Amino acid sequence: MLAGPLALIISGSDALTPASPVKRKKSTEIMFESAVVKVSLTQQRELPIFCVEAVGGCFAIDEVSVEGVLEATETLLDRGEPFVTLWDLKLCPIPTGACVFKCLKWAISNKARLDAANKKMAFILPPTRLVILAVVRNVLTAFGPTCPVRATSDSTSAISFLGVPE
Repeated sequence: MLAGPLALIISGSDALTPASPVKRKKSTEIMFESAVVKVSLTQQRELPIFCVEAVGGCFAIDEVSVEGVLEATETLLDRGEPFVTLWDLKLCPIPTGACVFKCLKWAISNKARLDAANKKMAFILPPTRLVILAVVRNVLTAFGPTCPVRATSDSTSAISFLGVPE
């Protein structure tokens, strides 16, 4: 875990209950993909991993990508199963205020379902772009998730925090 400005831990219940005691083969479903972001769900023995990954190559987050992430999240919540979330923001462009507000408004309106289903959340941040850390920190403060949250620039630490086997 990082010390200093990139370390962020918001505590909550650390207890995880597996979605099913039945072992699952690891498989990944691409739920949305654009030039800016890829959203996937990886089934594994433990809780499924909902991954939102900034893929880079763009200077801005477009409306289609924002809608795609929100719709994929809605689809996952409609399944009614617990999951953990990995936000890989290493290549994320700085979002506009309108983008952040739209996502935060959606999250707050779906807070009860998000809090019930999302058991842990990890963010992988670019080590030199403190503005992305500030955006994440402000959104988390406004949203107030009940699950444990970790933000780090170390991918291994984020994945380990979620309880994902190597």
